[in-house]
Amino acid sequence: AQLQSSHGDWEGQVSAQELAGQLHWQAGAHKLSAKLSRLNLPLSSSANEPNDTSLGRQAANLPALDITVDALSYQQQPLGHLQLAMQPRSNGWQLDQLWWSGPEGRARLTGMWQRDGREGVTALRGQFDSQDLGGLLARFGYPDTLRRGRLTAQGALQWQGGVLSPVLSSLRGDLSLRAENGQFAKINPGVGRLLGVISLQSLPRRFQLDFHDIFSEGFAFNALTGKVNVDNGVFTLNDMKMTGPAADVSLRGHADLGRDRQQLRVTVEPHLSEGVALAGAALLNPVLGVAALAAQKVLQDPVGKLFAYDYEITGSLAAPDIRKLDRFGGDAPREKP
Repeated sequence: AQLQSSHGDWEGQVSAQELAGQLHWQAGAHKLSAKLSRLNLPLSSSANEPNDTSLGRQAANLPALDITVDALSYQQQPLGHLQLAMQPRSNGWQLDQLWWSGPEGRARLTGMWQRDGREGVTALRGQFDSQDLGGLLARFGYPDTLRRGRLTAQGALQWQGGVLSPVLSSLRGDLSLRAENGQFAKINPGVGRLLGVISLQSLPRRFQLDFHDIFSEGFAFNALTGKVNVDNGVFTLNDMKMTGPAADVSLRGHADLGRDRQQLRVTVEPHLSEGVALAGAALLNPVLGVAALAAQKVLQDPVGKLFAYDYEITGSLAAPDIRKLDRFGGDAPREKP
């Protein structure tokens, strides 16, 4: 390190295994500015690293920060470019800006951490975009969760606890999601609980004859849209829709991640009508095939709607209880696992 002092301020350069760049400390403003060429996190590999709660307490005592990192990495994984601006408040700290741009996406966040009892309260608001969500999840240690996938998400969340350790039962907020051109993989409910709910990976276990070919290898989607409301850890899906090459799916209901419970209504509409039209033209009568194809275009896939199924999913996230519903009234016979 090469540092020089002037009237209580310090500035200079530092080069270490964990970071390298220019530093500027303003004593009067109690502010640290840094322009780093690289930053490798975590800074310490000690077994006595502070937990997230103690990090929150330490953050309350931090000076104002204005940091730019050209090459950020976490546990040897390159993450891209980072800009961070935050300042202390009387009862916590305020995040004025966190802007991240990496190989698979970018995010912009604002927020705060406030003392409130032992763990404090965290609130974040922002937007996240990814052109390869599957690659990003793999970079953070969750491979084979999603293949490909573009995602745009925006909203606000608040919870008790530190930034990295939220208390699930205290989560509140709203999220808006739009994803394109992806495919769900087999998801461990303990890793991505909400993704496990949306992916409908539990359906092929119970309904081998209905949609085994659609969901068994992971549902592929062209578009996924929906809004999620969170209240005290309960995620409510407001008419979430997925359209894919094999079927259209809509979900509504709620999932309580903290208590490991869910109650969902799922409608699956397979894409059958175009094949029926072609079969009619080839095997039965060309006029019948043309009529079926015309009905498909005018009535928006009537044959697919005719063969649609409704399900009610309840119970735990890992071992749900799935019941097929009769679309014409009443309940269909319960399926055996």
